[in-house]
Amino acid sequence: MLVVTDTIALSICLMILVWVLFLEQNMQNLLLVQEDITVSLSLVMDYLMFSWIAVWYFSARKSSIHLGSRLLSAALVIYVVCDIYYYYEYLLTTYTPNTYVDGIYVISFLVLGFGAAIKVNAKEETIEQRDSYQNVKGQALLLVIAPILIIVFKGFLLEYLLILVSIIMLYQFLVLYIQRNILRDFMLEEEYKLNHELEKAVEERTKELKELAYQDLVTKLYNRKYLVETLREFREKLHKNEKIVLFYIDINRYKMLKTIYGNQISEQLLAFTGMKLKNMEAISNSTNTVLAMYGEDVFVFAKMGQFSEGEVEALAGEIIEQVSTRYQVENYEIMISVNIGISNYPDDSDTIEKLISHGTIAMNRARIEGYNKFQLFDHTISACVLMNNRVELLLKNSNFDQEFYLDYQPQVLSHNKELVGVEALLRWKLKTGEMLSPAVFIPIAEETGIIVPLGYWVIDQVFRQMKEWKLHAGVLLPVAINISAKQLIQKDFVEQFKALLTTYGMNPDYVEIEITESIQLEANAEIKNSLQELKKLGISIAIDDFGTGYSSLYYIKHLNIDRIKIAKELVDHVVEDEFDATIIKSIINIAEVGNIAVIAEGVETKEQWECLRDLGCEQIQGYYFSRPLSYDTIQNDWLLTKQ
Repeated sequence: MLVVTDTIALSICLMILVWVLFLEQNMQNLLLVQEDITVSLSLVMDYLMFSWIAVWYFSARKSSIHLGSRLLSAALVIYVVCDIYYYYEYLLTTYTPNTYVDGIYVISFLVLGFGAAIKVNAKEETIEQRDSYQNVKGQALLLVIAPILIIVFKGFLLEYLLILVSIIMLYQFLVLYIQRNILRDFMLEEEYKLNHELEKAVEERTKELKELAYQDLVTKLYNRKYLVETLREFREKLHKNEKIVLFYIDINRYKMLKTIYGNQISEQLLAFTGMKLKNMEAISNSTNTVLAMYGEDVFVFAKMGQFSEGEVEALAGEIIEQVSTRYQVENYEIMISVNIGISNYPDDSDTIEKLISHGTIAMNRARIEGYNKFQLFDHTISACVLMNNRVELLLKNSNFDQEFYLDYQPQVLSHNKELVGVEALLRWKLKTGEMLSPAVFIPIAEETGIIVPLGYWVIDQVFRQMKEWKLHAGVLLPVAINISAKQLIQKDFVEQFKALLTTYGMNPDYVEIEITESIQLEANAEIKNSLQELKKLGISIAIDDFGTGYSSLYYIKHLNIDRIKIAKELVDHVVEDEFDATIIKSIINIAEVGNIAVIAEGVETKEQWECLRDLGCEQIQGYYFSRPLSYDTIQNDWLLTKQ
């Protein structure tokens, strides 16, 4: 718009100048010019050339105009002025050849050639337009020259001066108006650009926040929210004969590892495990898959497509093989195991929620079978889950004194079956009369933490009954008590244990604590400290289920233990399996070096007893000698006979 205004204003001023100065306000002179077509065309070309150069020059940024362009435009202006003057002399006065006019022509051509030479050798030029909202002082100054020239050459021609002044004022008014509108448009455009940049920044930040909202902070994998949304997307695009298979991967004993090693180490362990899963070829190179962190210690991998049951089981086995290994975390070497529950949609689940729930159910079923096991969901195992939920609820609402009691399994010498002690075994009889197996409720009590108060109740009951045996039978019988690792890590466990000893006046020499070999004692200072404090009190320490864990020799060498119990898994096949027999013999030989007593548990046949006796096992415990007995039976049938 400014260029159009500039052109119109400049054109009118030039026309007036031509009429006043060149044509001298005489129509005859105009007719004279029109009669010569060459002159007319030349003057029109001069007029257009000068107008174009003026408008172009004042509309461009001066700093962006190359020297060659400046010289070319200057040469053309000189040429135009000289040409007009020449035609003025030629038509209206007397033209004399070889005068200064011809010299100026030559100068204009020389400048034109010099400018062209510079322009040719220059790099490609890009002329930047001046900002539309800047002042147009250059154009206004150019317009003011018109009335000045009239005054200089023709004097005060009032009517033309008024016209020119009016044109200049109108031009200034229009320019200011246009500038304000252009400035407004410019500001709106800048505001739009800023808003666009802001929206883009907000969009990028929103994307980042969305990614964070979908990311697990510990493992950097996707989280539960993303998993559920992705599974729903899978369901929507599921084709005929396709299904969604979900692997619910749970790290065993993670809460215990967290207690033993602390948050930092356990979280690094999770991150390493997640990375191992993510880098598996079967996971990383698959399409229509998702790997996410579903809970504190649970990974979920799901994939959509057509799969056979064999392919699903093979993948589950591969996951277990890859993940269940030793991890070096800072200064610790930690062994982990997993259990996997497998479910699929739509064969055994009609919703995404049930797909995940059934994976959980299948995983819990696999855990019952042992570590590093997987289980495909079957509707029949739902009953087991319901049972576990029921047991957990019953535990939380149980009355220890009214529902729990202790049985005692005798421990005898292998060569003469003489009673040397008993192991206290916890039993649970509901108010309805239903008996619940320790194999069912003990793991749930461990998981829920109820094992801690329940464990203190067991210790109290054992000491109470040992005191009664002493009073009634006159004999103090050694008793082995199973203690949970969760109890051992309690800061006040030793103090409470000592307080119970004092309350019942118990001789610590007759008390033995059994701890399972599966807990990683070498890495837990709290457990080792508790065991050392108990040893100072005179308590005996026994390792249960010995020979099946990964750190058996560690306990013999580094822990001040008094007795080891050979695991039932080794005893079961000691007669027919030479390898198991050799292991047991090696355990016995190593124990003799450390002056550690050895007892075999789970002895159920005469052949097992004889084989163990011949191998040198000193003590025996199992159904072959006696099932667990009640407090009264131990007192009346075993202890009273010793009087």
